[in-house]
Amino acid sequence: MTKTKRDIVREVSERLDLNQKVAKEAVQLTLDSIIEALRTDGRIELRNFGVFEVKRRRPRTARNPKTGEPVPVGEKNVITFKPGKLMADVIQASGVVPDSEPPSVAREESPPSPSVAPPPAAPRLEEPPHWSQQESRSDRTVQGRFEGSTGQND
Repeated sequence: MTKTKRDIVREVSERLDLNQKVAKEAVQLTLDSIIEALRTDGRIELRNFGVFEVKRRRPRTARNPKTGEPVPVGEKNVITFKPGKLMADVIQASGVVPDSEPPSVAREESPPSPSVAPPPAAPRLEEPPHWSQQESRSDRTVQGRFEGSTGQND
């Protein structure tokens, strides 16, 4: 199941004991800040999470998959993401395997090659790992700011 922004807002609201409107504003502000940093600086590093970076793709010639004819593809900016070590370690240790390939990758036309057997799937976990298991100093600082806070200028 795909987690949506609404799910994240709900989780932030519950974990920080905020009303959903405030949580939604906080989540949206975070996303807007990431977009703005990419727009102005071309890169944003989120410790223990990963690095988003804008990279320029040079123009190239691709092929139309149906006809095989060359098709010019212009220069464009793309956003890349490199996961941080903590994220990569947590995902690797979880053994989580996607339920299916994204639609852009899945190909209905070509069946899998019968000569090559797919690798066995990793067992799925009953409960996903929680980032809080790998609590960092900054996490404790953020939690400390909200614990016991009345929401006013204490």
